[in-house]
Amino acid sequence: MVLGPLSLVRSSWHTGDYLTHRFNPELGIGRVKSVEPRALLVEFPREGSWTIAFMTGTPATAVSDHFSEEHVSVYVPTTPNPTSGYFIIVPKSKVREIDMTVDEALKYVISMGVVAPRGKASRLSAEERLAPPATLEKIE
Repeated sequence: MVLGPLSLVRSSWHTGDYLTHRFNPELGIGRVKSVEPRALLVEFPREGSWTIAFMTGTPATAVSDHFSEEHVSVYVPTTPNPTSGYFIIVPKSKVREIDMTVDEALKYVISMGVVAPRGKASRLSAEERLAPPATLEKIE
């Protein structure tokens, strides 16, 4: 009976450890090779509602072959525990890069929007921030 909860804790710890290293490449374990995660805005859970998410890569060929336009793989964390969340695949034209580092975005999510980044110089121009998603070419 005791082994069941311990297995769950171990599984959760490994998941948390993986995500920590996935979103913090500087930790250097080198277990994950793909694109550097980026903070984004995506419409979720429905059109007109926006949330912070992280681009984690591109869909596998077995998935992307079913789409006529380019898509990206996105992780939408839950608040206040970002180790649970949703993996979604969205058209690249429907995501917006935001002017936050991954660390800043995670803090913002964990704090339920209370701890917002302050006093940063913007990496995006006002025109880029206000542009419709399809015109942003920041995501490769």
